[in-house]
Amino acid sequence: MAEPAKKSKAIRDVQSYLVGTNIEQAIRNNVCVRCKGPANVFNDAKSEKEFTITGYCQLCQDFVYDHIRGDR
Repeated sequence: MAEPAKKSKAIRDVQSYLVGTNIEQAIRNNVCVRCKGPANVFNDAKSEKEFTITGYCQLCQDFVYDHIRGDR
């Protein structure tokens, strides 16, 4: 069970609103807020930490950040 990164209530409320689910609960349950799949296998510590911030599993992190960088 992952522990959500410390954020203000206002920030978490906005994040939860944007993804349509309680992001802190999803992180605690190791569920991706984007694809709703399991989020318990990560490539490295940096990706695991990113999950506690965004709630994205490894596959969703790769997809989103590859698109931001223009890799796909």
